[in-house]
Amino acid sequence: HGTPSSLDEVLAAASERLPRTEIFWLVRAKEKWLAGEVDTSRNILTEAFKANPDSEPVWLAAVKLEWETGEIERARVLLSRARERAPTARIFMKSALLERECKHPDEAVDLLEQGLQKYPTFSKMYMMGGQICSEDLPKNKDSLDKARKFYQRGLQKCPKNVVLWCLASQLEENVADYGVGSAS
Repeated sequence: HGTPSSLDEVLAAASERLPRTEIFWLVRAKEKWLAGEVDTSRNILTEAFKANPDSEPVWLAAVKLEWETGEIERARVLLSRARERAPTARIFMKSALLERECKHPDEAVDLLEQGLQKYPTFSKMYMMGGQICSEDLPKNKDSLDKARKFYQRGLQKCPKNVVLWCLASQLEENVADYGVGSAS
């Protein structure tokens, strides 16, 4: 068995020789992070960006590093850049999730709407939108209607998605929580 330094040497050499192969950068950055070397991990990811500027996995790894070390504003900036450079459905979803966890439900919903403009069949964004509207906003008719609309739009685009159907039905089961009558 090797040592952490011998593993790092091999991963560094692999990254240098095959810079477009993301996994070497990602494993090396994660090993450094797990060893408590956050700044070294950041530097490795910075180098990975140079070789793979449009790589969703590299962007998401950098975001995760910042998010999980409490650097929320850095994570937010990285996600903003990622939406410009590598605007994938997962990037939009993670952007919305960060805002949701930071107790910014309106910003989260806005990001989901932006993502759905580009990825209208990505069911997880409809699920998250419905959940934010039904769980994080005040329980009133407006929130209920917004949640319903997310689920209805999702079911139009993803009619075979079982989880969406379940969420939509659970919302209707709990309609009394919103102080309004059932759908008519």
